[in-house]
Amino acid sequence: MAAFLMLFREAFEASMLCSILATYLILIGQRDRIRNVWTGIFAAIIASLIAGVAIYSTVQNYEGTSLELQIEGISYLLAFGMLTYMATSMQKNENLKEGLESRIDSAIKTGSKFAIAGFTFLAVFREGLEMVVFMIPLTSITNPVLNIVLGVLGIIAGSVTGYLIYALGKKINVKYFFNLSTFLLVIFAAGFLVSGIGEFQQLGWLPFGNETLWDTSSILSSDSAAGHLLHALVGYTDKPTSLQVIGYVVYLALIGILAIARKRS
Repeated sequence: MAAFLMLFREAFEASMLCSILATYLILIGQRDRIRNVWTGIFAAIIASLIAGVAIYSTVQNYEGTSLELQIEGISYLLAFGMLTYMATSMQKNENLKEGLESRIDSAIKTGSKFAIAGFTFLAVFREGLEMVVFMIPLTSITNPVLNIVLGVLGIIAGSVTGYLIYALGKKINVKYFFNLSTFLLVIFAAGFLVSGIGEFQQLGWLPFGNETLWDTSSILSSDSAAGHLLHALVGYTDKPTSLQVIGYVVYLALIGILAIARKRS
């Protein structure tokens, strides 16, 4: 489910972005440039797939080695950082339309037929790379085929939803959607943080806080189907270390304090 939700959000934002680009090009009489938008989209999808296959193959080739733990640990922390950035960037979507229109105007003024395609490619490829980073740790802790299927479904659902919201209801306030998805991103980020800490502790890179605080394996094992699902969603582990618990609690507390401070300002 985590794969579906995270890739849904990424695809939703990419779809909204491309819809805004295409609509603006039509409004300023540059309908013929829409094909450049599609060129950028397809190029970004292909590049993202190549990057995903290359990274996933590298991880699989070193399965069971310390390098696998290193790659997974770094991937967890990268995903944690990116999700945290997405969740705390309050202004990310508020002025999206105005910012894109300004950049498109600049791209058109260059006179290059590749300017629009290049701009679209970079914007969509960024979202694609984020998807790749999110999927690497998820495929290592649960059924990779299931996560890939859920991820693809999330991409399709997010793309369609983003297009429909912009095309059929441009004045719809998506604030509630972003508030809910931001809350979920924070929970997922906390889970990635816990998993990353666990990987680095196994490597010996964090030689402190290794004491096991409790053992719930008899109630819900991390190796069970439900345990795998909870691990993917919220970072559940049946034998958490003190550093993992402290990191989880402190992170959520800091995010909560930041959210309260922003509401009051």
